[in-house]
Amino acid sequence: MFKTTKQNSFIHKKVKIFKNYINNDPATILFSKKIIYIGNSIDYFSYEIIVSQILHFKLFRFKQDLNLFLNFSNDFNDNFEEMHTINLYCLLNIANMQISTVNLGLLKGIFSLLLLSASQRKRFGCYNSQIILHPYGKTIGMNQNSNELEKIWKYRSFSNNYLFLQYFMKTKLNIIQTYNLTDRNIFLNSKDSLNFGIIDKIII
Repeated sequence: MFKTTKQNSFIHKKVKIFKNYINNDPATILFSKKIIYIGNSIDYFSYEIIVSQILHFKLFRFKQDLNLFLNFSNDFNDNFEEMHTINLYCLLNIANMQISTVNLGLLKGIFSLLLLSASQRKRFGCYNSQIILHPYGKTIGMNQNSNELEKIWKYRSFSNNYLFLQYFMKTKLNIIQTYNLTDRNIFLNSKDSLNFGIIDKIII
């Protein structure tokens, strides 16, 4: 027979508290409603969680639509965030899932790629939403050594070229328009995004 002790009672309470925390966690509640919110930072920890959610959805709910709500108004803290974003974009493209994306506010640089992970007719933007394709990140400091500068240059060159290519292939932008938008601080409002084929519908 299993005897109840103070230690077992303590563990049982901790497990119950943990379950309540998980069940009341906003990300868990949203995921149960087929929603993944991605915003402001994609560090290693959040990247692992988002990948796990996508793979879980692919395995167990593949016949349903996955909704990505996006908002990124901060600058990237490091180059790994750009790589995490590109990796998520590639995963969403090869997963062969029904995906819809929504721009809730502002999407900057490479992060705006996630908006294009949805198929046509499933990209949405709020009325006051904006997109800026110009890459953002920390300014390169003069105190960094040559190896660090070379790595940063390679990361940024790859991400900028990848961003340019995807927008040229998946929107109505021509080469000159895409180049001008990625090279300058130009904000696209929801109407501009709709006209350029970045989104398919404005949510009012």
